[in-house]
Amino acid sequence: MTTIAISPLTTTRPAARHSTVTGRLSVPRVIVSELIKARSLPSTWWTLATTWAMALGLSILIAYMNMHYDPIQGTGLVHVVPSTMNFTLLTVPLATGCLLGGGEYASGAIRSTLASIQHRQLWFGAKTVALTLILLISSAIAALLSLGASAAVILALGGSPTLSGLELVHIGLATLTGPIVGLIGFWLAMLTRSVAGSITIGFIILLVAPMVLQSIPYEWAYTILQLLPMMSTASLANILTDSAMAASFWLTPLGGGLVCLTWVTLGLAAAAVVLQHRDA
Repeated sequence: MTTIAISPLTTTRPAARHSTVTGRLSVPRVIVSELIKARSLPSTWWTLATTWAMALGLSILIAYMNMHYDPIQGTGLVHVVPSTMNFTLLTVPLATGCLLGGGEYASGAIRSTLASIQHRQLWFGAKTVALTLILLISSAIAALLSLGASAAVILALGGSPTLSGLELVHIGLATLTGPIVGLIGFWLAMLTRSVAGSITIGFIILLVAPMVLQSIPYEWAYTILQLLPMMSTASLANILTDSAMAASFWLTPLGGGLVCLTWVTLGLAAAAVVLQHRDA
């Protein structure tokens, strides 16, 4: 009698406990968890603050120089903000993506993370979404700071800031450089499992390789140059307003966007496959 009374209790409790744990594993919950984790890291705030400080400082400097050399054309905000966004968001967000992608490998916390979640692709997708949200918000704040700072400088020097609707679209496209570069850093960190290694490779791809290719006087080098993130993000935002430079810029905004999308999707796909088949 005693055995019959205890047996149903011992068989039903593990089932209920298993269903409770499974119910807690959802994409929104993991996304929120990753956002909280990123918010708690000092490195996240340092990289974000650096992004905003660079956007602010460069906007003030470029706006002042534009007004000094050409007071008429210098009042256009489109001559300040996209260039500022392209330079700022091409550098610092790379470190943000590498830190959030490789930080857990560096600290050894990746083992406990994967052990607690178990569904690796769920965690990878949630982390990607969380990073994208952080970079989008950070880039938008940087663009607003750039607009405000450059407009204030133009007004202080006696000008009247101008900005058309199409130019505002170009500025919006320029802010996408941050998420694109950050996600490239993220999948590099997931592949290398090293923050320092991924930052080094990222800077070679983003800055060193374009400078080397620009010095090679052959058509194939120029073609490869257009397909690198530096030039494809510039094509996406269409920030080159000088007619001589724009004439040699064969990638359209759509073409630049497709190249950027290829960089991000192929890299994330490779990182997801490696994560699934590699030990933590």
